[in-house]
Amino acid sequence: SLSAFFLICGYVAAGQLWPENITKNDDGDNDKNKRNTKNIISDSVCLVYRDMSIFLLGVTSAAFEGAMFTWVAVWSQTLLHFTDDSHESFGQVFSILMLSCMIGSITFSVVVMLWKFELQHSLFVVIVVASIAQWNASKCSSYDEALVTFVVYEICVGFYWPVCVCVCVPLLLLLQQKYSINN
Repeated sequence: SLSAFFLICGYVAAGQLWPENITKNDDGDNDKNKRNTKNIISDSVCLVYRDMSIFLLGVTSAAFEGAMFTWVAVWSQTLLHFTDDSHESFGQVFSILMLSCMIGSITFSVVVMLWKFELQHSLFVVIVVASIAQWNASKCSSYDEALVTFVVYEICVGFYWPVCVCVCVPLLLLLQQKYSINN
């Protein structure tokens, strides 16, 4: 497919043209640069496997975001399944979904102010609710029912991002080898 071609072109262009991707030594020795890059990658892998919380956070993030990207690809087709109009305008629906995402972020702020709890527990609850909403979307029998499940899912997405920031940022700040994680 054409997208694979552009992905490969982008990968090559970023590797060659993006200056932050190249580690530089003062003496300009490219062999040392290659060894230094290999050491940074090796240190990163060791750090992730040494601290299980980093690994689990990465797995959680990958799973949630994978489901989110899948959802982005199918929500319009799911709603079209329930309507006779193949030229349905999704501008209002998209606005409702983005508003739902904002409501999720606002809900996070309110929940944090009102209740004191571990953020990891709220992340678990959000992932469970989002999973139920995703599952329910596959079982819907009407346009309105599907839209409601999508709204619930988007509220969870809006709640998810600030939770991840609040969980990830302190973890990254505590790590002495922050550069390893970024690379």
